[in-house]
Amino acid sequence: MNIVLIGTVNFSQEMLISLIESGENIVGVVTADNKNVNSDYADLGLTCQIYNIPCLTTADVNSLDSINWIKILKPEIIFLFWLVQINTKKTLRTSSYGGYWLSSGGIAKK
Repeated sequence: MNIVLIGTVNFSQEMLISLIESGENIVGVVTADNKNVNSDYADLGLTCQIYNIPCLTTADVNSLDSINWIKILKPEIIFLFWLVQINTKKTLRTSSYGGYWLSSGGIAKK
C-alpha cells in the first residue's frame, strides 16, 4: 500500500521509522519548514534522506503545490500528525482510502 505521512512532531518521527522498519511502502513525507510549528518539532527530512524517501518541506500543506505533489505520489492512504493545518476536502481526497489522524492518544479517520 502506498503511504504518505504528514507530520512535524516527535511522534510522527517515531511512526515514520516504525513504518519503514515494518517494510511499509512510504512513497512520500510532508513536513513543515518552521521549527516553531510545534513544541516537539521533529525534522522528518533527515530521516527521509537516510531512507531515500521523497520529502516535501512546506509552510502550507494545503497549498496547490503541496496537493499536486501528494497527487503525483498516488497514495492509497495518508497518515496525519499535523492535523491543525489539514483541510480534509482538498488534501485528503488525494488518497484512495482517505487519511487517518494519529496521535499518542489514539486514531481517528478523517
